[in-house]
Amino acid sequence: MGIRILHQTEAEGYGRFYYKDRARFCYDARGSLTETENHLIDARHLEYIPTPIYQMGRDLAGEAQRLLNGYIDYLKREKPGKDEPGIDINVDQDHARVDADLIPDL
Repeated sequence: MGIRILHQTEAEGYGRFYYKDRARFCYDARGSLTETENHLIDARHLEYIPTPIYQMGRDLAGEAQRLLNGYIDYLKREKPGKDEPGIDINVDQDHARVDADLIPDL
């Protein structure tokens, strides 16, 4: 599942306007890439794939990680969308907290 979700997560993050959202999705994609690398290690260890296929997969994963890290660095440096309205809104602060005393006993 890791490699399938990797490009979907990256695409979803690219569709976000604010750089913080994009970066967050990149971090998620990087986690999926690490999961995929672990699947490669397991597959090789269990002898499901030959060494050349394993090495090719690891090389591709290394290149993907290099590119993804470069994009994250770009987002941090350029901060696209930083001057747009709403950049300072923190959604987590807007969520109302429920007081446990207000919840009726069932």
